[in-house]
Amino acid sequence: MSRTRKAALTAAYTYANFILALVSGFVLFPLAIYYLGAYDYGLWLITGELAGYLLLGDLGVFAVLPWLIAAKDGADDHAGIARYTADALAVGVVIGCAFVLVGASFWWINPTTINVNPDDWGKVRGPLTFVVVMLGVGFPLRAFTAVLSGLQDVTFLGLIALIQTALTICLTATLVILGYGLPGLAIATGVPPLLGGLAAVVRVFIRYRKTMTGLYRPNWTGCRHLFREGFGAWLASFGVRLRYASSGMLFALLGRPDWATVYAATGKVAQVLQPMCWVIPDSGLVGLSQVHGEGDPVRTRRVVTCMLLLYLFIPGLAVIGLLVANPWFVRAWLGPNYYAGNYVSALIAVTLLVSSATGGLFKVVGSVGYRLRIGMVALVYGLLAFGLSYLLGRQRGMAGMAEGSLIASAVFAVPCGLKILWAAYGIRVGDLVAVGIGRWFLITAPLLAAATWVGSYVANLSFVLVAITGLLLMIGYIVLLRPVVARAPWPQKIQDWLARMHLIPRSLSSAKDTCPGTSI
Repeated sequence: MSRTRKAALTAAYTYANFILALVSGFVLFPLAIYYLGAYDYGLWLITGELAGYLLLGDLGVFAVLPWLIAAKDGADDHAGIARYTADALAVGVVIGCAFVLVGASFWWINPTTINVNPDDWGKVRGPLTFVVVMLGVGFPLRAFTAVLSGLQDVTFLGLIALIQTALTICLTATLVILGYGLPGLAIATGVPPLLGGLAAVVRVFIRYRKTMTGLYRPNWTGCRHLFREGFGAWLASFGVRLRYASSGMLFALLGRPDWATVYAATGKVAQVLQPMCWVIPDSGLVGLSQVHGEGDPVRTRRVVTCMLLLYLFIPGLAVIGLLVANPWFVRAWLGPNYYAGNYVSALIAVTLLVSSATGGLFKVVGSVGYRLRIGMVALVYGLLAFGLSYLLGRQRGMAGMAEGSLIASAVFAVPCGLKILWAAYGIRVGDLVAVGIGRWFLITAPLLAAATWVGSYVANLSFVLVAITGLLLMIGYIVLLRPVVARAPWPQKIQDWLARMHLIPRSLSSAKDTCPGTSI
């Protein structure tokens, strides 16, 4: 199976998973609020963010392991894959034990010493302990999931992801309705990933027995190498978590857990759309690592350029729809009490687009190297976003939260990402403008302004008007962007697909591809 087809299959499974989560999420979210209340559900959101920070305890090892395995697979080095797996498994066992100890320690913490309301701590202590212990037990199994990802076993991983999501949905709906409250949410969160990890172990030893034959005894040198490779990714993950998954903690610091629910409701669609927008370019990151390992810099630059375009083109379409529909949707879905306002909604939408540009710059470089530099930039970025959101949030509430995040992205993260891109690939801003990013901006900016106006004013009148105007703006975006897409340096197989979708003229697809090795 070609890399293009694997990337497409990965994207298809991921989109199916997101659609399943999307449909269920918009049902489960109000269901949880109804049975738990806005305050207790806000506590659960804060609890989830704390558990998410603990996942960073791997110091980035399992974030970079798929890329390292992919590079060894590209070099047909089965012994190298076995060494990486053994060392990663040892790291997972140590970290998993530490997680279990941390979970147990929650029972002896005095909430007053950490400035937490004792009643609130009594509600979340048990669920948080269960989630952390489940994470610890399943942590070593992440080594095998990473192996499958690096070997691009996309069919199995896609099916397992769908099954995990479906199981989470079923457990959540059942346990919440039966009155198990926060403990029920903890079970639904902690059990499915553990079962998915066990399935990955069985798959590796059945499907890839040759790769695992002669599994090496872990050694400190190999583990240290993994930590060194992963440290930059860990810094980046920490910064990203500060940036994307700390709103609940910020509202806790501000003494308003109820705001966490309102802010989450207003940004729910954006939260779902963001990873969906990244599915297609993200699906090619492992393939990019393999292409880079083959040593063809011309081909690598071309693939990088195309992926960066995708990190802008797809989110641009999503943000136009979000600006138009979100003001109407949230109020119709949960009521006006759970809507933070048009200004906050617009800020969240625009931040999605800017964050996509930043994430794309970091990912296309981090998949092949420069991970420590990216990690340091991402950490500063996250700290800056967290600090600005807190300071502005104290003065301006939820609007200040959204403003701080957007300012940090536009002023710091994007310029730093462009500088690292030039250092890694020699791709300058002028090169990106030449392939269409400048024209994309000129097309997108007025459409975003029009979508903001429609969402702010037309949404108060009629859903039919919202749907019609939103659809027209999105169609206009696609039509106006068609010349830009046609001039981009897509590989031949992608050109053929774009021609079949009538996004570029067939004459361009049938033309001879003068760049060697474009079948990715």
